[in-house]
Amino acid sequence: MPFDLNQQKLKHLHAFIREDEKAIDLDNKRITFVVSSEVIDRHDEVVESRAVYEAIRRKGEFADNPICLACHLHRLENGMPPAVGSWDVSTARLVNVGDHEQVEMTLQFDTELQLGAEHWIAYKNRTMRAVSIGFRVLEYRLDKSGEKTLYVITKLELLEISCVAVGANPEALARLKGFEWAARKSPDIQDFVKHYLDQEVRSLRDWLDEKFQTLEDLLYFHNQKQSADLFSAAEELSPGTSSDPRKADGSSGDFAALKKAIESLLKKG
Repeated sequence: MPFDLNQQKLKHLHAFIREDEKAIDLDNKRITFVVSSEVIDRHDEVVESRAVYEAIRRKGEFADNPICLACHLHRLENGMPPAVGSWDVSTARLVNVGDHEQVEMTLQFDTELQLGAEHWIAYKNRTMRAVSIGFRVLEYRLDKSGEKTLYVITKLELLEISCVAVGANPEALARLKGFEWAARKSPDIQDFVKHYLDQEVRSLRDWLDEKFQTLEDLLYFHNQKQSADLFSAAEELSPGTSSDPRKADGSSGDFAALKKAIESLLKKG
């Protein structure tokens, strides 16, 4: 798809907990994340780690209010604070990893808040591992990689980093490291693989729930009939499937149901 340099358009980059035991500081309730690792996404876009690092440290922007929200929510229906904690921008650093750089930064959980306490438990146990980085593109360049054209984002405005259930970018290196790290602790590799796949299936269901919620928030459903159509289509999703709803070729049953829901809404205007 063509690259859209729209400075008003919000983009998201997903990242994960650093894959070593020292990443989680149990005493101080702090966790270190790899917030950028120059992964090429499915749209052939890649964000330079240095661009993320500079955006984190730039005065007058993210550094002035480095809040960590839950699922990009700026307000909760019950009126409670939506914060999980705050990012310690003083810990942000560029790290050379083989042929690329990555950015690491530490999240300080505020466990005096209900959301902070609940998310701390989920993250310290690695039940949740992902964060989502919301940003706007300021500058980019085109790079050729074989027959592909890569859109390399070289400058961005960092708006927020939120805790989320699932990251959408193909963070292959982190997943492989996580697989290796957990496998060393498992006496039976087959049991581990089953447990790992079960987690992936649950994560995909959470991903779908998040996308339908986002649709509802963005479209402001006042029409109850349209809402009913969307959730009727959502019910067609097979609860036991392990297919990836993010496939772009439409072969996934989950993806087809999502398309049906959106097409239904568009027809109704």
